[in-house]
Amino acid sequence: TPVTPELIAEIKPAHVIVATGAHAAAPSVEGADASKVCTFEDVLSGKVAPTGNVVVLGGGMYGCEATQALIEKGIKPVVLEKGPMMAMDAGWIRGFNLMLNIPMAGVRCVTNTKEVKVTAADVTFTAVNKEKQEFTETVPYDTLIVAEKPVATPFEAIEAKCKELSIPTHVIG
Repeated sequence: TPVTPELIAEIKPAHVIVATGAHAAAPSVEGADASKVCTFEDVLSGKVAPTGNVVVLGGGMYGCEATQALIEKGIKPVVLEKGPMMAMDAGWIRGFNLMLNIPMAGVRCVTNTKEVKVTAADVTFTAVNKEKQEFTETVPYDTLIVAEKPVATPFEAIEAKCKELSIPTHVIG
């Protein structure tokens, strides 16, 4: 049963602990064909089954997890990461595992990307290679996966109802 302000008013609990959780934000990539864009969560949940040329925007933990799921299905995407290395936000052991295993599977990982421009058919990016030389490249996509950090699930309406009813509330997550 979803917890709503109306349910809080009806059952009047003695105390409420709101465990917000998180979800992938709805992807909005300027210039992209919206029918070809999805989130890492869509891929991991099986809601979307990418095919053909796949580009993952974001090589952090979430992008790497989606990439690993694609590798298991025989898909080798191009992963674009703005930072200097992949999986920087993952824990040490998991991050190290992702940084080693994804390239070893034949996935092209491009770090230090900037100036990413998306059209309905391809992604053009500028990056800096290991020799510190800047280059620009265009890669086509059939599926574009947005792998940004998840956002907290909204809880303000529940918190406001609890305050209105003088119900002690704690928010975690």
